[in-house]
Amino acid sequence: MKTKNKMIHFTNFKPGAPVSSDDRALNKQHGVLFLFDENGNEWYECQKLFSENTLKIAYDSNGVIRSISKDASMLWPNGLSVAEVSIDEKTDLIDISGGWRYENGEVIKNESSLFCVSKEDFEEARSELLDSALKNITLLHVRLLLKIPLTKEENEYIHRMIGYMDNLNALDSNNYKTLELPGLPELRA
Repeated sequence: MKTKNKMIHFTNFKPGAPVSSDDRALNKQHGVLFLFDENGNEWYECQKLFSENTLKIAYDSNGVIRSISKDASMLWPNGLSVAEVSIDEKTDLIDISGGWRYENGEVIKNESSLFCVSKEDFEEARSELLDSALKNITLLHVRLLLKIPLTKEENEYIHRMIGYMDNLNALDSNNYKTLELPGLPELRA
C-alpha cells in the first residue's frame, strides 16, 4: 500500500524555549512546553495548518511511523517529524507497530523488519502489537460469549491470533537486538 502525500510536512521537532511573551507566560505559569521543527516552526502554530480531513503521522529519523491521529493536537512529536496524508480505505491499515514507514512523501509497509533499537522500544512495540491483536479478536470473543457461532475462518483466526499473542509474550526483550517482531495475522476469507 502506498498513500501519496502532497500536504503539510514538518521535520525534526525538538524542545525549545518559548519565543513570544504570551508563550513565555504560559510556560512560567503553567509549565507549557514548546517544540520547534528544524525551520523554527512552533508545534502549536503548526497544528493550525493541517487540514481537518487528513491523517497526521509522526515518524522517527528512520521513517518509522510512531504516532497517528486525525487530530494533530493529539500528537506530541518530540524527536519526530509530522506529515499529513489523505484518508482512504487503505489508511485504516496504518498503525504504530513499526510495520509502517513514511518515505519520500508516501506511507509504505515497512518490509525491512520490525527490529527494535532498544529494550524499551521492543517492549512498547510488543505492547502495541498485543493491543492490536486484542482489538482484532474482541468482536469474535464477544460473539463466542453470546454463543453466536463463528465461521470456520473466524474460528481458525481466533486460534491463530491467540497463538500469535502467546508467541509475542514468550519473546525475551533482553534479546531485542536479534528478535524480529512478527506482523499481525490476517483473517483469511
